[in-house]
Amino acid sequence: LVDAGAGAADLAGVVGLASEPEEASRDDEVLPDSLDDCLGRAASASSDALDQGLGRIIIEVFVPELFDPLSGAMMANEGDQMKYWNMTRDYCEGLFRLTERKMRVIYPDAGVAAMLSSQWKKEGAVNFEFSSLNDRVPFQEDTDELLVIACADPQSVDEVISIARKVEGNIPVVLFNPRLASGDVGIGLAIRRLRNDFLSSFQIIYALRPFDGGAVFKQYPDLWKVFVADPTQSGRFKLIAEKIRRPGGEELANIIEEYLDGPRGDGEEGQGEKGSGNPLDEVFKFIRELQKFARDISQS
Repeated sequence: LVDAGAGAADLAGVVGLASEPEEASRDDEVLPDSLDDCLGRAASASSDALDQGLGRIIIEVFVPELFDPLSGAMMANEGDQMKYWNMTRDYCEGLFRLTERKMRVIYPDAGVAAMLSSQWKKEGAVNFEFSSLNDRVPFQEDTDELLVIACADPQSVDEVISIARKVEGNIPVVLFNPRLASGDVGIGLAIRRLRNDFLSSFQIIYALRPFDGGAVFKQYPDLWKVFVADPTQSGRFKLIAEKIRRPGGEELANIIEEYLDGPRGDGEEGQGEKGSGNPLDEVFKFIRELQKFARDISQS
């Protein structure tokens, strides 16, 4: 269903090639080997969480060319938005196969919902209903068994909160690739707190956030993991940290910098020698950008 194209290739390059044979189990085997694999794992993790009674969950799958680790999701080029919609379709159909719940996908606006409904139904059966955040009645409480809110943006915070409150305890809600935390400039403190309090009521079930030379990864119920490129084995990644909460900003930069510059404890130097085609060169560049971004944010 998805025309992954470069997205799948980039995803495999950034987060590892789990399909490669290995003599012994490696930490990076938890990483997907393609975009399809990633969405399938996200659906499986979601199904497990729903079976355990979780009613508010978040899925984050960020394709490298559509995501800037410093500023968030980007959809600058023609067709980028459609790639995200196709990802939503694949995730939802995978989740339906696992749960067989009557599902409704709620899109940011009525135009998108109508366009996708028409296009996808012409291509074949679709295992979910379509709505939009600005519909007068965006869900059917009598028949819907699962709501997936797709790619909600900062302007739709009020609508998303309203839906989640109305169905709480009755219909589970999945936020797929939400962008509610973007665009903080000009947002008042009270509104920001409301949004953050709301998001804190959700459990992140599956998250993949690539950066140059590595990725931040989460799969329920495991801890957050930080991977960087393994300089000794092309295409593989080393687990350098596990955290209870998502590491981001300055904390993420510190984790990577400590790994690159700190002693390994076996008499060898750190992993951070630059040059000579070291695959960690991109990580050094990323750290500098991340530290500058964190400073800029703290001064704004």
